[in-house]
Amino acid sequence: MATAEQFVQKCMAEIGDRYDYGAEVQPGTPPSLTTEWDCSELVEVKLREVGIASPDGSKAQEEWCRQNGTICALEEALRTRGALLFMEGHVGVSLGNGETVEATSSKGVARLSATFNKWTHGGLVPGLNYQSGSYVPSGPGRDEGKETSGRPPVLRQGDQGIWVQKLQSALRASGFDPGPIDGIFGQVTRSAVEAFQRREGLGITGVVDFRVWKRLRGRF
Repeated sequence: MATAEQFVQKCMAEIGDRYDYGAEVQPGTPPSLTTEWDCSELVEVKLREVGIASPDGSKAQEEWCRQNGTICALEEALRTRGALLFMEGHVGVSLGNGETVEATSSKGVARLSATFNKWTHGGLVPGLNYQSGSYVPSGPGRDEGKETSGRPPVLRQGDQGIWVQKLQSALRASGFDPGPIDGIFGQVTRSAVEAFQRREGLGITGVVDFRVWKRLRGRF
């Protein structure tokens, strides 16, 4: 699975290139042959290079995170290496230490203090493994056999492992039937998640994001 660190290192390899709004770069082009980027193209191309199909455009990338339940508070994004940072019309990549790598019209691709732009919120890249971060989104079929620190992972149909078992147990304790407590996120578990989301007034997505875990807190 692609890691946040791989994504960050690929972005940082382009530091020093110029800014060009609407620039198009072919994924896999060596950094020595690239010269121009805009903010969303840097994010899209570098994610595609680590195997994640990101949309183009900062608005589309923000909506992609929202649809996958990985939008997060600015403070969390700033401390999570490889998280995306959003403001109106712009996207950057958090280095997890109060700095960013981003393509700006005034600096080109640069490593900057996060205070350089007025970020409003963040998002974790769907399917990217935040190995050392506080929050790990999972992709379909990901093995959740090991405990993770901090927040539970985002779960969706196809996931397996201990966090799915915890989810199933919590759903059953809340009065919903997830099927067998077997650690396999199948259609029955998804239906239980959707029923829980409906009762709690959450968006009915079948995806277990931090909002679902928050409502289930104390049951696992």
